[in-house]
Amino acid sequence: IVVDGTVRNLEGRQLTSTNFEAAMTEIQAPLPVNPEAAKMARRYIMASINDIVYSRRSITVYQHYGWQEGLEYLHGNLLMRPGTPPEPVVIPTEMQRFKFTRRGTLRGWVDAAKVFFQPGLEGQSLTMLSGLSTPLLKLVDSADSGYTLSLYSPESGQGKSTVQRAVGTAIGEQRDFISMESDTVNARTAMAALLHSYPILMEEFSSISPDALQQQVFASGSGMEKQRLDKNASLRSRGEQFFNTNIISSNRSLLQLLGIHKKLEAASYRVMEIRMRLPKDVPYIDGSRLVQTLENNCGNA
Repeated sequence: IVVDGTVRNLEGRQLTSTNFEAAMTEIQAPLPVNPEAAKMARRYIMASINDIVYSRRSITVYQHYGWQEGLEYLHGNLLMRPGTPPEPVVIPTEMQRFKFTRRGTLRGWVDAAKVFFQPGLEGQSLTMLSGLSTPLLKLVDSADSGYTLSLYSPESGQGKSTVQRAVGTAIGEQRDFISMESDTVNARTAMAALLHSYPILMEEFSSISPDALQQQVFASGSGMEKQRLDKNASLRSRGEQFFNTNIISSNRSLLQLLGIHKKLEAASYRVMEIRMRLPKDVPYIDGSRLVQTLENNCGNA
């Protein structure tokens, strides 16, 4: 086996030409092998091992999806560069929980998603466009790296969760991009750091506390994980700055929640809020069936 550029036996000892000769002698001892043929076999094996050691290609280990160095962009396991076809790359295990599955066709997804862009559904339209444009945030000259879009309505059945899940289907398996209120701010920040250039869908945040909401809004705006110490009491690397859109659905106004306390006023300037309504003259939309159709054509937009 090859470990760190050296050839080792199964006991972990490094093999050299000398002890390899001895090992080969032990192997062939019980067998009537022609000495000259054994010598040629040893030369062939050693040449093959050297070829493995010295011709190894370096492998880049990616830390997050989305924008990489320069103009490289990682979407699922496909690395995209200007002027070249997408290249499959190796993805670390912790990143594989996000599935950028591709099913159906782009036309199938677009035909289903058109329902959000009819007159009277401007809130749904803006939500779709905000989610789809998240990769462009890195290119915007702004002090903040992300923002929070709040979708609220006291009534249920106004299309909040449906449009959130529709945004997710543009990327892949929409369930992988959803965070629930029970998740911690640290967990959501780690999720944002891994996705880096994609929207985070935060569903049913109706019971969130003002302080927790403030932490979440500022974490999104900074695009940085919290400072932490490693086991040696040294500061750990925060990693690269990330650029996400937080799309939060709730039964109450998050702006009103932040406005309860004067100290939280700064967080409210980082939130854009939409009062979600389905006008009576808009044809009935079966949200579950719509999301299913979008899932059948996911990952194409």
